[in-house]
Amino acid sequence: MDHNKAIVLFSGGWESTYCLIKAIKKFGVQHVIPVYADYWQVDILNEKASAILICQQLKIDRALSDLDLRGPWADRRRGLVVPGRNTILITSTVQQAAYSDCNINDYYIGVRAPFQWVDKYKDSNRTWARVLSKALGIKIHTPCLMLPKFYIKWWVRRHGITDEMIYSTEDNND
Repeated sequence: MDHNKAIVLFSGGWESTYCLIKAIKKFGVQHVIPVYADYWQVDILNEKASAILICQQLKIDRALSDLDLRGPWADRRRGLVVPGRNTILITSTVQQAAYSDCNINDYYIGVRAPFQWVDKYKDSNRTWARVLSKALGIKIHTPCLMLPKFYIKWWVRRHGITDEMIYSTEDNND
């Protein structure tokens, strides 16, 4: 039986962990591929260590897939806001899956801005996800939309992930 698979853009933070667990519940752990992207984040070592630890906790057998996007931003200093980051992450992941001859149509990303006018990145909102889904012919799942952070944290904790496992630039206050 050919199973559908899903890719989760996974950073080891609260929203991406929420997305990873949602994808596992829908597709099964053996059919979910977490992808970690290196795009010159500020604290890449701690972020990636959290992502690996969470994958182990959730019993994901396969190694965390890496997506090296340092090239497009090689001239940038770590820590700067990357405009269009999510569009590049999704598009690059779709291209990598196609190149690997994987037929994957479901992609999860932990964006929370419901509308364009409250989205400081301009590619972390519902409209962006709908437009990009249509353009690429894929399904972009955004299960964190409209959810308050305290709910995401509560739900992730219910699934065996502790605050210490999560990488977050925010404080741990709910």
